[in-house]
Amino acid sequence: MENEYLEKEIHIDPPKYVVKTTLDANMQLEASNAVQGKGFKIFTYVCMALCVGMFIALIVIYFNDKNPSNLFMAALLLLTIAFLIYNKYSMPKKSMARWEMSINRTYGTKALHLTTEFYERSLIQLVLESEESMSDSGYSEISEMKETENLFLLRCGKRQWYFVEKKGFQVGSADSFRKFISERIGGK
Repeated sequence: MENEYLEKEIHIDPPKYVVKTTLDANMQLEASNAVQGKGFKIFTYVCMALCVGMFIALIVIYFNDKNPSNLFMAALLLLTIAFLIYNKYSMPKKSMARWEMSINRTYGTKALHLTTEFYERSLIQLVLESEESMSDSGYSEISEMKETENLFLLRCGKRQWYFVEKKGFQVGSADSFRKFISERIGGK
């Protein structure tokens, strides 16, 4: 009886989709922009608009009463506006440079190479640069999908995302994958 059980072959269905993804600083930036809420972007623009409005008001008040403190405050607001603009455009690049340095220090490369296999009820993602780095999830754990120009981003939990490069499909296609994953998000 034991021999019969041992002799039975276990059959595992092949993956429905296999995707190779190269995760570099540009892909990371694209993903960060996609997952960053619209509320944060709106808040940034509102802050800039308020600063510009206050700057204009201080300049008008200065010309009416010639109080030098208004001119000083206007100069401080102008510096604040310049900082906000500089920060908006330079911080993402600096963040990606830090991310790339961290990846290079940890893995000895500037990009990670991911292979993701999608099965009927679950997915597995492997990081080529690390034999120990493997993630697996059932589709019930995937709560959201965001799509960018080059990526499908699958949210698993609060802070984990699976990166799936649209050009990286080895088995299946990006178009059929979109329908496949949409039907399974949240364990549907």
